[in-house]
Amino acid sequence: MPISFNQIPANWRMPLYWVELDPSKAGLGLTPGRSLLVGIMTAAGTATPDVPIACASQAQADALFGAGSHLACMFKAFFANNWANEVWGLPVAEPTGAPVQRSCGHRPGSGGHGSPASHPPKSA
Repeated sequence: MPISFNQIPANWRMPLYWVELDPSKAGLGLTPGRSLLVGIMTAAGTATPDVPIACASQAQADALFGAGSHLACMFKAFFANNWANEVWGLPVAEPTGAPVQRSCGHRPGSGGHGSPASHPPKSA
């Protein structure tokens, strides 16, 4: 099967190895690299909570989600590493109400973490 070239003539009989590069079909892949960042926005943001929105710059992220918000900080990290791909943000409204009370499951008098009383005995 003959191979056609654009720059090397078909009647070229010089012995060697000749290579021709054709970058006409080179480029980015066909699959776009879309990203979705989900995070908390502040009340200063103008975006509608729970509605995804495309964002093209850090200034736009600060205006949409509030400067210094969780989501705006995520966009800052994203744009530091990837400035070419399409990125969307899904803002979540700031939580309201009393803060969640959490417990680590430590009982007083058990000896604390790392003590022999807090670990099960080893089997021989």
